[in-house]
Amino acid sequence: MSKIYDMIDKNQKKDRFYAWASTKISSAYAPLWLFFIYLSEMFHCLPLDPVWVLFGAENRSKKIIFTLLTTLASVLTAIVGYCLGVFTWDLIHSYILDHLISKSLFEKIVYIYQKYEALAVVSGALLPFPFKVITISAGVCKAEFFLFIVCILIGRLARFLLLGQVIKIYGEKIREVMQKYFSHTVLAVVIKIMLACLLLWWM
Repeated sequence: MSKIYDMIDKNQKKDRFYAWASTKISSAYAPLWLFFIYLSEMFHCLPLDPVWVLFGAENRSKKIIFTLLTTLASVLTAIVGYCLGVFTWDLIHSYILDHLISKSLFEKIVYIYQKYEALAVVSGALLPFPFKVITISAGVCKAEFFLFIVCILIGRLARFLLLGQVIKIYGEKIREVMQKYFSHTVLAVVIKIMLACLLLWWM
C-alpha cells in the first residue's frame, strides 16, 4: 500500500512541476526559465520535451535561443551526472538502482557504453532515455570525458533542432494540442521512454 501512495505522490509532484513550468511560457524571461528547467534534469528524470515544445510553440521566434540554452543546460547537467558516476557511484548506486532504473537495465546500458562508447552517448542524448541515467552510467564506465561532452553536445543539439523544426512546420497545431492535452502529451512521452528502454533491453 505504501508503494501505491508513493506512486500517487510522485504523480502529483510531476503534475505540479509541469503546471508550474507552463506558467513561465509567456514570461519575458522564458528562455532563462527554460534553461533552468533543463538544468533541473540533474535532480529528476521527468521528460522535458513536452515543456520545450510548449515553450517553442508559444515563442516561435525564440526557437534558436531555446535550442542553444537548453543544449548548454544539458551539457552542464551531463557534466554533473558524469562526475557523480565517476566519484560517488559507491554512495549513490543503491538510490539509482532502487528509484531510477533496474539493476539489469543499468548493466545493459553499461555494456552498451563499453562496446559502442561514442555512438551510445550520442544515441542516449538524442533518443528519449532518462538523461540522468545516461550521464551517470557514462561516468561509471569512465568514458573519455572530452569525447563524452562532444557526443552530448551533438546529440542534444540535434534533438532540440529537430523539435524546433517540428514547431516550425506544425507550430500552431502543436500549440492548440499542447494547451488542450498537455498531460496526455506528457504521458505519451513517458510511454515512448518506456518503449525505448524495452528496445534497449532486447538489444
